[in-house]
Amino acid sequence: MSMATIIKKIISAGVLLCLITAAWPSRADICFLPTGECEQGAKDRKSKPKTCQEYMTEGGYYTSMQENMNCSLMNIPGCMLFNCVDKTCEERGFKLEAGGNNASAWPEGYSDSDWVCDSCKQGGTTKWKCSPRPCDGGYKTPAECTDTETWIAADGFVHKSGHESCGMCKNSDEISCPEGTTEGMLSGCYMCDRVLTIGDGLKECYKCRDMVGYVQESDYSYRYDNACYDKRSRQASDGTICYRPIEVPCGTDKYKQEEEIDGRYSCSCVNNKYVFSADNELLQYTAAGGSDTINIVSQRIGEGIEEWDYQLTSSSGFCSVSEATNKLMVDCSRNPSEESRQHTIKLEQTEEDGNKNYLTINIVIAADECELGDFEHVCKARGCDYEANGTKSYAGQTCYNCGECRSGVRAAVRSAITDSFNFIINMFD
Repeated sequence: MSMATIIKKIISAGVLLCLITAAWPSRADICFLPTGECEQGAKDRKSKPKTCQEYMTEGGYYTSMQENMNCSLMNIPGCMLFNCVDKTCEERGFKLEAGGNNASAWPEGYSDSDWVCDSCKQGGTTKWKCSPRPCDGGYKTPAECTDTETWIAADGFVHKSGHESCGMCKNSDEISCPEGTTEGMLSGCYMCDRVLTIGDGLKECYKCRDMVGYVQESDYSYRYDNACYDKRSRQASDGTICYRPIEVPCGTDKYKQEEEIDGRYSCSCVNNKYVFSADNELLQYTAAGGSDTINIVSQRIGEGIEEWDYQLTSSSGFCSVSEATNKLMVDCSRNPSEESRQHTIKLEQTEEDGNKNYLTINIVIAADECELGDFEHVCKARGCDYEANGTKSYAGQTCYNCGECRSGVRAAVRSAITDSFNFIINMFD
C-alpha cells in the first residue's frame, strides 16, 4: 500500500470519527478528535451551573419557607432557594397519644363534643392535636366575659369548651337565682342547701325544703303545749329552733278526745265503752217447743264504733244452738213432760285491757198440758173412768175426759196401785 493511500484512509477515519462524535449525546465525555475540540466541549459542559428551575425540579428546593416543613436557606449563586423537609408529627404539635394506633381512637380524656382534634400518622404511630370546641348558642367560657360581666353556668346540659364550662356572661343587674331557688336562706323551719354561687360570691342561691311537721317555738307553745303532746326539737338552717309535736298516747283501752278552741289544741283521755247485749235474753216456749234467732250486739265505743269479738262459752239443756255473725239460732223440740225444761246459753266478751263481760240467755219450755181435759194417768189417779176427747196436748199427747170417779178406800187403793205402777215404770226410763 502506498503512503498516499494510508494517509487517505487515516483522513477518512478521522472524518468518520468526528461525525460520530457530533452525533453522540452531549453528556458523553469521550472525544476522539485529534484536534482536542471534543474534549474541550465536554469540560465546558461539566462546569456549567444548574439553573434555579433545575434545582426546584429535582425536588426539596423552594423559593420561600414552607408551612409544616423545616427549611434552610441554601448558598446557591444566583438563586434564592430554601431546602425544606417535612416536620415530624410532634414538631407540628401532634403530641397526644390515643390508646392504640387506630386513627379513630381519640386520646383519653378528650371527647368529640368538647374538643376539635386532628390526627397525624407517622412511622405507624398516630398522634393527636386537640383544641377546645367553641361554646354554641351564644354561650361563653368564663375567660370570654368582660371585667364588668359575671359568668353564670348554663342551665341543663351544654357541652364544654375543652375543659372549660360554657355559660352566660351577664351584668350584675341581670343576675338572678334560678327558678326553684332563693337568694339566701328562707327564715323559719326550713332546711336549705346552697346549690349555686353567682359571680364570685355576688349572690348565693339556696334550695330550701319545709321541715314538715315542725313549727317554731312560739307556735308550738301556743297551739300544742299541753298534756296531750310532747315535742322533738331540731335546728333549722338559719338557726331557728323548731319543734315537732308528738302525740302522747292514752293508756290501754282509752281513746283521745280532741278539740280546737281559738287555734289551740286540747285533749283528754277517755275510757272506751263496751256494749254487750241480746235482743232477747229470755225465751219462753210452750211444750210444743219452738225456734228463734237471737241478735247479739258486741261493740267498743270510743273515737268511733267498732264491732268487738265475743265467744260462746257454753250451751246446755234441751235445745240446739248454732252461730252466725252476731246471731244465735235456737231450736227447741217439744217437751212431753209435765215438768218444764230449761236451756242456758252463756256468752263472754273480753275488753282490750282484759276485763270480761258476760251475757246469759235463758230458754224455758213449759210443761205439757191439755187445753181441754186431762191426761190418761190423771184420770186413773183419781179413780175415774176416762175417754179420749179428740184433742191433743201442746206436746201432741192424747187428752181425755175423766168420767165417773170412785170414792173412799177403793179409790185410794186404786190410786196407790196406779202410783206404784208408774214409779216402777219410771225406774226403767
